[in-house]
Amino acid sequence: MTRTPSDINRRRALATASTGWGERVTVVLYTCAPSDLHLDATMKALHEQAEARDWVVHAELHDTVSVTTTRTDRKSWPKVKRLITNYQVAGLIAPDESEIAYRPAAKIVLRDWLKKRDAFAHYLVPAGGSIEESLFKVDEVVRDSRRNCIGVVVDWDGFQYELRTPAAGTQWKVKAADVGPVSLDIEIQASVADRSWRTRHRGLR
Repeated sequence: MTRTPSDINRRRALATASTGWGERVTVVLYTCAPSDLHLDATMKALHEQAEARDWVVHAELHDTVSVTTTRTDRKSWPKVKRLITNYQVAGLIAPDESEIAYRPAAKIVLRDWLKKRDAFAHYLVPAGGSIEESLFKVDEVVRDSRRNCIGVVVDWDGFQYELRTPAAGTQWKVKAADVGPVSLDIEIQASVADRSWRTRHRGLR
């Protein structure tokens, strides 16, 4: 659907009203991961979040280190900090608060720092909370878009799904944003294969 200029201006006003900033809110995109294998896909998702709110992306920054690495030991995070401290951006968009502050104490420090600078953080996974309801049930067949493979739901902790390969015991965890439905024919094939495997390996889930 094509949006008119008035539609765009209205959405922009609604999206920025709660920030206390001017008409155009400027943000920095940030992500942290051990490798840059999925960097393009992650940045695309962050851009979509900004675009949906008509926010202006000032910069894209990322660190290729473990999320347990402290912010002071990262290469790009200080640049994010400088942008916010100098009021060049109103806030940041990231996939998950844990990518910036992994431990509970570090999360508190991060939130206090943002508050003191009247800055905000927007996450694909809500900060300090969880997605209230799982979209997929245990034993449901889903697609992991990051690995580009099919998996069966084993568990859900409010942030991530634990999946396993159909007809096998290999398990892994994946963020909710990377899990999606499969077509009916794939679901039937995978469910039949998985049911057969579980029958042969009773007691294994």
